[in-house]
Amino acid sequence: MIGVCKICNRDRKLVNSHIIPRSLYRGILAAANAPSLYSTDPKAFPKKSRIGVYAQFLCMECETKFNHWDKYAAQFFLQDVPAAPAVVYADDLVFAVESLGLIGQNSGVLGKKIVEFDYGMLKLFLLSVLWRAALCSHTFFRNVTLVAHERPILDMVLNSGAGDPDLYACFLISFDDPEASKVAFCPHRLKFRGVNGYRFFMAGCSVFIKVDSRPMPVPDASNILRPNSPLYVMHRKWANSSERRKVLDIAANATEGGRSS
Repeated sequence: MIGVCKICNRDRKLVNSHIIPRSLYRGILAAANAPSLYSTDPKAFPKKSRIGVYAQFLCMECETKFNHWDKYAAQFFLQDVPAAPAVVYADDLVFAVESLGLIGQNSGVLGKKIVEFDYGMLKLFLLSVLWRAALCSHTFFRNVTLVAHERPILDMVLNSGAGDPDLYACFLISFDDPEASKVAFCPHRLKFRGVNGYRFFMAGCSVFIKVDSRPMPVPDASNILRPNSPLYVMHRKWANSSERRKVLDIAANATEGGRSS
């Protein structure tokens, strides 16, 4: 398909761009049968998606600009997070467990502590996903709109400038069951503690990206990605989560049948 690339603004052949890299759909795409996209619209048919969710809005040259961040994200989510040591609740922990309702959910285990990670690489990957989602025409990303934030975020990504931790602040929560990695929800706008942002799901994790000039409130600010600091990826129980209940409800109410893509 020939069209105008959203980065270089030239008429070029546009390629299939995965908004969230295929590597982070590994738990979904590894299934014997092609995964299905379900809609909350009861009249919509489940749609088969054999290679994940993608759209055509970038030329090959510009698409490759994201490769090094995508590669790092695969290492982080698929290797670093699973291999990280568990964190057990203690009174002197600095991150905000009470505000997220996590105390006691996992017999005292709150999550994982990532001692070393690349702040710039991880944050710019997450911002690149946010930007790509906003430009994508696929209905899976229909809830993501950036308007005035679109250009500043793209400039940060293209110039490799992750900025201050509170600027488009990001934090992560993981689920305690591998089943969660086999599900991906549509990203959606969310107001968290009074600040606006977007929530994405990838590789069994829930990611919040702040899109708001207001700072992250205390004590939640201690959870966000920061340079030269450990990152705490907190656990939530999957079995009784609202996300799992939503999956079951959508699947139960979906119209039988499907279309391959």
